[in-house]
Amino acid sequence: EARAASAIAMSKGDAPPAHWLHLSRPFAWTDHGPVLLSWSGTMFEYLMPTLFFRMPPETVLEEACRRAVKVQQDYGRRHRVPWGVSESGYHVLNSEDHYQYRAFGVPDLGLNRSLGRRLVVAPYASLMATSIDPGGTFENLQALAALGAIGPGGPYEALDFGPTADRSKRP
Repeated sequence: EARAASAIAMSKGDAPPAHWLHLSRPFAWTDHGPVLLSWSGTMFEYLMPTLFFRMPPETVLEEACRRAVKVQQDYGRRHRVPWGVSESGYHVLNSEDHYQYRAFGVPDLGLNRSLGRRLVVAPYASLMATSIDPGGTFENLQALAALGAIGPGGPYEALDFGPTADRSKRP
C-alpha cells in the first residue's frame, strides 16, 4: 500500500518528508461525506496501514478509513450480504484446481472501473474494522457465522456470491 511504502521510505531517509504530500489521492463524495479513493476499494487497502502506523484522530486519513467502513457496510446491506470486500480467494479454479486470488472492492471506493462485477466477501476484512466499528464488526461476524463462514479454526477465506459460485456448498 502506498501509504506504508511512503512512511517506510521516509523513516529510512530514502525519501524526504515532503514525499507524503505527493501521494495525492483523489476524493469522491459518498453518503457519509468525502472519502479518499484507493485503487481497488478494498478494506485491506484502507485499513492495513493502521495495523502498523498511528492513525491520528480527526485527520483526513482517519475520516477516510471511517467512511470507507461505512461505505463497505452500506454495500453489504444493499446486496443483502455481510460486509467486508477485500483481496481474497474466490470460486474459480485454475488448471491445477487451486482457487484463484484477486482484489475485490466496493465500486464507490475504488479507482479501478472493473469493480463490482463479482461479489466476494472476505471475513478477515471486517475483523480489520474492529477498532473503527466494534459493534458493527460483531454484528457482521454473527451474520458470517450464520452463513457458515466461521469454522473451528476461525473465519474461512471468503464467501463468493458471484454468478459461478455453487450456493449449495457453503464454505
